[in-house]
Amino acid sequence: MELKEITTGRRENGGSPIFTLQRVQIGLIFAAYLFVGLNSGAFGVILPYLSNTYGLDKGTTGLLFLAGSGGYVMAAFVSSWLSLRLGLRYFIVVGLGLFCLGSFTMGIQAPFLLVLVARLLLGLAMATLETGGNFYVTALPRNTALLNYLHALFGAGALLGPIVATLLVGWGWQLVFWLWLILGSLLVLGFFIAFRRLPPAVELAPVHPDNPGAGGLMWKTMQLSVVWWAVLFLLLYVGGESSVGSWTYTYLSQGQHLETVLAGGLVSVYWLGLTLGRLAMGWATGRMHLSDRFMLLGCVVGSGFGILLIWGGANQPFVVGLGLLITGFFYGPIYPTTLALISRIIAPVFVPSMIALLTSLSILGIAVFPWLAGVLFDQAGLGIFAPYNLVLGGTMLISGLILLRKKHVI
Repeated sequence: MELKEITTGRRENGGSPIFTLQRVQIGLIFAAYLFVGLNSGAFGVILPYLSNTYGLDKGTTGLLFLAGSGGYVMAAFVSSWLSLRLGLRYFIVVGLGLFCLGSFTMGIQAPFLLVLVARLLLGLAMATLETGGNFYVTALPRNTALLNYLHALFGAGALLGPIVATLLVGWGWQLVFWLWLILGSLLVLGFFIAFRRLPPAVELAPVHPDNPGAGGLMWKTMQLSVVWWAVLFLLLYVGGESSVGSWTYTYLSQGQHLETVLAGGLVSVYWLGLTLGRLAMGWATGRMHLSDRFMLLGCVVGSGFGILLIWGGANQPFVVGLGLLITGFFYGPIYPTTLALISRIIAPVFVPSMIALLTSLSILGIAVFPWLAGVLFDQAGLGIFAPYNLVLGGTMLISGLILLRKKHVI
C-alpha cells in the first residue's frame, strides 16, 4: 500500500475509498482507550483488597491516588519532548511498555514502596496513551466526532472495568494486573506492526538529540494564553466529573439513605450517561453541523441542569437518576470537544505540546476537587453535594466563555 492511499483514501485507479491501514490504526487507538478505561474503572474495586493486603489506613491509601496523578503531571513535561524524538509509533509503544512494567510490579505483589512506583508508572503510561491517541485522532478530518467516539470507548471501559475486576478478585486481586499485562503486551505488538507507516498529518517527526526544538515548542506552547484557559476549563471539568462520580454513592447511601444496591445502580446510570453523551455527540457532529463552540457551551449548561435535578429531587430516586443521567450525558462530550476546538485555533506545530499539557495537567482535577469536596462534606455535611458541583459548573462556565472568545490565535 502506498502512503497516498492512506492520506487520500482512494486507490490509484480511482476505485472506492480504502482506509485499511488507517482503520487498523484507529482501531488500535480505540482499543488502547478502552484499555485505559478498563484499568481506571477496575481500580476502585481493587482498592479495598490492596488496602487489606498491605494493611493501609485511608490516609496511606490516598498515596496511591497521588502517585497516579504524579505520573500524569510528569507526562505533562516529558510527553512533547519524548514524542518529538521518538515519533508516534515508539512514543505509544514506550507508554504501553511502562504500563506492562507497572502491571507486572503490581501482579507480583511487590513491597508497598514499589507499588507506589508502579502507580506512578501506570499514571505516566495512561497519560502517554491518552496523549498519543488524542494527537492521532485530532490530526484527522472530522476530529470532533472521532474524539467523542474515542472518549466514549474510555467510558465503556470504565463501565466494564468494575465487572472484570469483580469477576477476578475472588482468585486474587493480582490476577487483574496479570490480565492487564497480557492485554498490554498484545497492544504493544499491534502498535509496533501497524504504526510503521503513518499519514503525514499524524506523523510526529523525530528531532535530532542536539536540537532543542521539542523543549522550545513546549515553552512556546506554554506562552499561549488560550492553552492555559483550556487547562483551567478542563481542570474544572475533570474536577466536576470526578467529584460527581466519586461522591454520588456516599451522597445517596449516607446522605439520602438509599439502599446500597440502588445507590450503586444510580452511580452506573451516571457513567452510562457519560458514555451515551459522547456517542451522541459523535453522531450529531457529522449530521447536524453544529459548531464546537455552541455544543461546548450547551453541554456545560446542560450538565448544570442535571445537577439542579439531583438537588431538587432529594429522596426521589427516579428524579435523582434522571439528573445523574442528564449530568453524565452533557459532561461526556466536553473533554473531547474542547481538544478538537483548541486544535483548530492554534498552529498545528503546537498541537502535540498542547495535548500533552491539557491531558496531563487537567487530570489534577481528579486529585484536587474530590479531596476538597470531602473536606467540605466533613465540615458542612453531604447536603452541599449539589451546591458544590453547581459552583464548579458555574466557574467552568465563566472560564469556558472566556475560552470561547478566542479565535485563531496563531
